[in-house]
Amino acid sequence: MSILAPLVAFAIFALRRSSGDKQLARTIAIGASLSLLASPFAWLHYFVLLTPLLLITLRPPATEEPINWHRFRIALGIFSLAMICDSPLVTDLLSTAPFYASTFAGRSIRMAGITALLFAFTLLE
Repeated sequence: MSILAPLVAFAIFALRRSSGDKQLARTIAIGASLSLLASPFAWLHYFVLLTPLLLITLRPPATEEPINWHRFRIALGIFSLAMICDSPLVTDLLSTAPFYASTFAGRSIRMAGITALLFAFTLLE
């Protein structure tokens, strides 16, 4: 299943008519994140596959892009980076959260949630 997921994403986006390089980057990012979302088990280091989604989210503004959309996109990227981060600062901030976000299980849920959020954002864009 995890091998077929990027191929399905590539086939879907290859059939759409759009700009080349931008569409190819999105196809790669969606294919990489699909393998994370489709897998019932993923080690935390597998989430390095989120890097293309983060790069798409944190890219410079396009000329025709509305400024509010750009600000929202950058805020989403910064929020995603903060939630993915496993530094002591983030762990200390999340240790007071009522849903145990600083524990191993909470970190896994956090990573899966950010993956789904970035995946949905990239599909909407």
